[in-house]
Amino acid sequence: MAEAIAAVGLVSSIAQIIQFSASAASRLRDFHSGVRDTPKTFRDIEAQLPLLTDTIRRTKAEAGAGNEATQAALSLVIENCLVQVKALNKILKEALPVPGDSSVKRAQKALSSLRFEKEVQRITNALCQYMALLTFHRTTIRSKEDLVERPNDASSSPGAQIPRTYNEVPGRRVSEFIGREELLSEIGFHFDVETEARPLVVVLHGMGGQGKTQLGLEYCHRAFESQRFPAMFWCDATSEITITKSFEFIAEVIKNPNITFSDTHQRVTYVKAMFSEWPHPWLIVFDNYDSPLAFPNVREFMPTGERGAILITSRHAACERLGSVIEVTGMREEEALMLLRKRANLRGNGDDEETGKEIVQRLGLHPLAIDQAGAYISRRKLPLSRFMDHYNHRRKIVLKETPALWEYKRKLSREEEETSLSVFTTWELSFQQTNQQQGQILTLFAFLQYTNISEELFWVHHQHLISASEALPHWMEPLIGDSGGWDGYKFEDMLTDLRDLCLLQGVARANDKFCRFSLHPLVSDWIKLRTDCVTREECILRVLSILQHFLEACHDGGGLFRLPLQTKQELLLHMDACEQNIKDFLGTPNGYQLGVIPLDDAGAWFAEFYHSAATRYRQAQALYEKVIESREKALTPDDPSVSNVLTRLSSLFHDMAKFEDAERLIRRVLEANERRLGRDDPATLATTQLLASILERRGLYVEAVEMGQQALEGLEKKLGKEHPSTLSSANNLSWILERYGKHEMSAKLAWRVLEASEKVLGRDHPTTLTSMHMLAGSLRWLGRDKEAEEINRQAVEGMKRVWGGGHRTTLDTMNNLGLILGNLGKFEEAERIHRQVLEGYDVILGKNHVSSLISRSNLSVVLYQLGKHEEALVMCRSSLEAKRTELGEDHPSTLTTIHHLSWMLHQQGQNGEAEPLARQALAGREKVLSKGHPLTLRSARNLANILRLREQHDEASRVDREFGVELEAPDVRSGEL
Repeated sequence: MAEAIAAVGLVSSIAQIIQFSASAASRLRDFHSGVRDTPKTFRDIEAQLPLLTDTIRRTKAEAGAGNEATQAALSLVIENCLVQVKALNKILKEALPVPGDSSVKRAQKALSSLRFEKEVQRITNALCQYMALLTFHRTTIRSKEDLVERPNDASSSPGAQIPRTYNEVPGRRVSEFIGREELLSEIGFHFDVETEARPLVVVLHGMGGQGKTQLGLEYCHRAFESQRFPAMFWCDATSEITITKSFEFIAEVIKNPNITFSDTHQRVTYVKAMFSEWPHPWLIVFDNYDSPLAFPNVREFMPTGERGAILITSRHAACERLGSVIEVTGMREEEALMLLRKRANLRGNGDDEETGKEIVQRLGLHPLAIDQAGAYISRRKLPLSRFMDHYNHRRKIVLKETPALWEYKRKLSREEEETSLSVFTTWELSFQQTNQQQGQILTLFAFLQYTNISEELFWVHHQHLISASEALPHWMEPLIGDSGGWDGYKFEDMLTDLRDLCLLQGVARANDKFCRFSLHPLVSDWIKLRTDCVTREECILRVLSILQHFLEACHDGGGLFRLPLQTKQELLLHMDACEQNIKDFLGTPNGYQLGVIPLDDAGAWFAEFYHSAATRYRQAQALYEKVIESREKALTPDDPSVSNVLTRLSSLFHDMAKFEDAERLIRRVLEANERRLGRDDPATLATTQLLASILERRGLYVEAVEMGQQALEGLEKKLGKEHPSTLSSANNLSWILERYGKHEMSAKLAWRVLEASEKVLGRDHPTTLTSMHMLAGSLRWLGRDKEAEEINRQAVEGMKRVWGGGHRTTLDTMNNLGLILGNLGKFEEAERIHRQVLEGYDVILGKNHVSSLISRSNLSVVLYQLGKHEEALVMCRSSLEAKRTELGEDHPSTLTTIHHLSWMLHQQGQNGEAEPLARQALAGREKVLSKGHPLTLRSARNLANILRLREQHDEASRVDREFGVELEAPDVRSGEL
């Protein structure tokens, strides 16, 4: 009894060692994958852990062998092993990064890990000694035993005279199996669990081609070598017919030669009876149990027996009810790279690592696809750098081709011979289980971006079709409820069915009440390639309509798409996929081009969204130009649909700081509107206001104010003072007046617009928020910084709610807040905000965009005021150099940065360099802004102060008299908006 209790304790300790070792190995792999040049001791212990696990597993098989003294010694070694492994886990938990750590924290932990090297080395040495002792113990015990147990008498029971070892497993295991150690350890862990439920059942679940069968084969190979399972058998569980044939084969292998069977039922019954009393550990693999709906009675073939274990491989989610489930997903990136290099017969070359990563990621870390890619590369002796070109141009051949000697095989349908599996054939098996509508909608999904697809796209499309009295497509019919509306539950049911077949992933209902789901990237590729040309065209045009209808539904009519940031990012990906599909499948055979009739409407909407996203200006420009060219060929130059897109492109050029191009286009539109509608029409007046804004950006303030006032007066007369178009025009004029230096007039107009906008449009309407921004800017110039700060903070919060924190309009308003805080002496917060603004501009607009350059100049002033003089000067000089290149010497923004640099150098006592810059700023501002402009006066004051310090008192006095400035500390309240 005591020996039995000791053995139980020993087994428990062994199970803990295996569990702690797996945890440590996982932590170390994650650490090494994210940090270069990791300490050698950490690499050494990672190499030893698999050996420890294997040694411990082998020891477990002889846990009860030997006398009492031997058992006591063994227990001591096992307990010491457990102590060391627990200590290792404690060190790793403290020293190594965990998911969610920032890049800074990961780097800090990587550095701090060095202080644990000695302790880790001590643990490594101790574990190596214990492994040697355990190996010696097993060798001693097994030398005293027969490897085959022979009973003394021929019992009549089914378990009598059974040989100890059987290895009836197929010989198609891949040579030099790569990676997946974590999954193999997990299989072993589940089979080592102490439980009364027998036999133990483990299910390897995953999509086709993820390597479930190869994992099973590799586990069987290792388990037989270690004698964890001396008896192993393999069954084809594709159908009831195939599993019955497998049981017939097993019956013939294990039966006594004197036994005969009259039918199949007897053979199956005999096999189950034998395993129920089998005296040694046994394992049966049920491979390819992928059709539980067609073969629901699989449990009838599962033997009982307290020494047994069953491993099931399946791609159907229903198998989760059969046992402990292990999800088999894509390989780890480093494992995938190893597999690619091995199968492609490539020698190690660091230069190819990034190319290899691109390949395995594009193949979704899918083992079968990577193996096929390696075989394709090897057969053609391709350099790794050329594979993606082959894949993009002949994807179907790459995904179908298999070598002559191929380990991935199975029987298809009722065929007797096994067929080589490719990515195409493995998923075709799942697709065959779908019904017509499921197949149609799955095919449609493939023509969207494959990740995070939202049900909302299809719901909005359905709403549009109903409102336009258009016929519903065939695939949509099963998704309509009894009342004739969209039924989200039916849609979820369809997604669930497709997920159960492993054709979809990640099906879940999100916070917005719509389902979201994804496809594996290769499933998406495969579906597009298996689809005939007619269906492919229908799907691409349908997806184009779905996206256009969604954009139309979310547009507020004023250039704003009211969508959460995540939805905007997802839409951009869907639009990219749609454009690529048109190029790949419709461009050459059918002559379709996005932006060209008949796809001009969709092209215009895509361009509008690219423009609003503020990250795709070049794509927006190219599409707008295509639409204009296409419509000008088909319509008259004055057609409203031509003018509409010309106006959008002009607005885009304005945001891209291409002000001359913007002016050229908007003057075309203005002339066309005057001919078609007359000068006093609201559309003509709105165009006049747009021209005024562009002229302001060019520094032509007098003409800009004149145009702005003309537009506002006309709109007030035609539409009234509180019409949204009138209020928007007033905001624009307020901005122009502020830039012109008419701050009292600007503030007065902004107050009026704010009051009217809040009453008519609401506090969070873009016009209201813009008027807050304008008012805060004017108050800043008037020295009313406390009021300006309060109003500007409200504007920033509102814009974050409406546009998101990363939108350009929000960043513009945050920039204004940073300037106000600087005026108030809150330099630390001003620096933080200016850095956020600069980072945002750099991402969405580019580092050389005028807004990014202005932001650098503003940040440099704050840095100087914080005493960070060297950094400030470097940033100011780089901003000035870029502005001179991008905008020219006389642009108002360039002159502002010249003024900033002159002021900083003057503060540093470098007046010799500061003087010519101060002269240039003053002359330029006098020419561009006028002599009495506040910015011109600031430059005059700065020059006068520099001249006095250089003892040029007469000229300094002349500047004072000419510009009417007094001697005082230089003013840097000249940050830019």
